[in-house]
Amino acid sequence: MKLMCFACVAAVSIAVPASAELEPVFALDVSIAPTAEGAPIRSEDWVYERLDLAERVFSSMKVHFHIWHWRTVGRELARIEDPRERDRFAPLVAPTEINVFVVERLRDNEVKDLYRMGVTWDSHTTPSARFIILSADCVRSSLAHELGHFLGIQPHSFVKNNLMGYDRDDALVFLDPSQQTLVIARAHTLRTSGALFTFGWFVGSNH
Repeated sequence: MKLMCFACVAAVSIAVPASAELEPVFALDVSIAPTAEGAPIRSEDWVYERLDLAERVFSSMKVHFHIWHWRTVGRELARIEDPRERDRFAPLVAPTEINVFVVERLRDNEVKDLYRMGVTWDSHTTPSARFIILSADCVRSSLAHELGHFLGIQPHSFVKNNLMGYDRDDALVFLDPSQQTLVIARAHTLRTSGALFTFGWFVGSNH
């Protein structure tokens, strides 16, 4: 059994068993666009369902996530019909956090009539801004898929149920050993360089 230790955020020293291992918890900043009536396009529970699946996948690599901030964005950002509009999120990005924007529609940047479930976007206007956009129609594994891209997995997979492929059953998704190695290395780099804020720690076992 693992225990989340948020005291570490406040730089409070804690005693852990010699056999324990500290596993980083990265902070997520989630912004949800409104409907035309002003209500959130999707609920917090909807987001947590997708985060729970991501946690299941990445926890085996000793990488964890926690939603630290909830925000809203304007209705003008709810429908991304032109790929250039993705860069409108760049000024809203909170540095050192993984920023996730939930929108109503997200048009593909190459196929005009295709709408995507999600994308990990490197801003063309603010090169340092990398963020995730999720469509309100995305499946449960979409957030985990985009976090895979965020953590260094670039090519898509053609293996059924691989998280980084498109032919997948949410209940069975996995990452192969080479993908796991990429995630572990990238997470270490982002943490030690200060590019990502470590919200807290899981106290795991080395056994």
